[in-house]
Amino acid sequence: FLAACASSSMPVNSIEGGPGQDITVGIAGIEEDDMILDRSGTRNYTVSFEVTNLSDRPITVVRIGVMPASQSSQAFQLGRTSVAVNEMIDPGDDHIFDIKMQGQFVRRFRNEESRVVEFRLLVGLSNEETYFYTFEAPVRDDNRPRF
Repeated sequence: FLAACASSSMPVNSIEGGPGQDITVGIAGIEEDDMILDRSGTRNYTVSFEVTNLSDRPITVVRIGVMPASQSSQAFQLGRTSVAVNEMIDPGDDHIFDIKMQGQFVRRFRNEESRVVEFRLLVGLSNEETYFYTFEAPVRDDNRPRF
C-alpha cells in the first residue's frame, strides 16, 4: 500500500534507489502505538523496511534514516530519525529493519490536498554509498491520526 517514487534535493553523493541498483527497499509493515504522547497528538510508529541485496557481493548496512520528503508543510508530518546499525546482507538475501518514528497532524488537510504523507528513507552502506528512496503513504484525516 506504499509506493516508491523518484526524488531530488538529497545530500551530495547519494544514489537514488531504483532499477539496476545494488539494493532495493520496500515497506514490510507499519504499526501504530495507540497511545497519544502529548497534547499535539504525537504518536509513535514502527515502520519495517526490507532491504534486499541485489548485488553479487555481501553488503553491510550501517545506517538507516527517515526524513520528510520536502520542506513544505504537509498536514501530517513524520519526525526525522536516524539509527546506526551493523547488518551484513549476503547476495540475494534481505533483512528487515524496524525503525521507530513519531508523527502528528500539524493542521487539517485542505479540501484540494492529497491525503498522504511523503517521506524519504536513506540506507547507508559500509562502502560509504548512501541510497535514498521516497515513499508515499495514505493518511486518514480523523481523530485517530494514522498513516
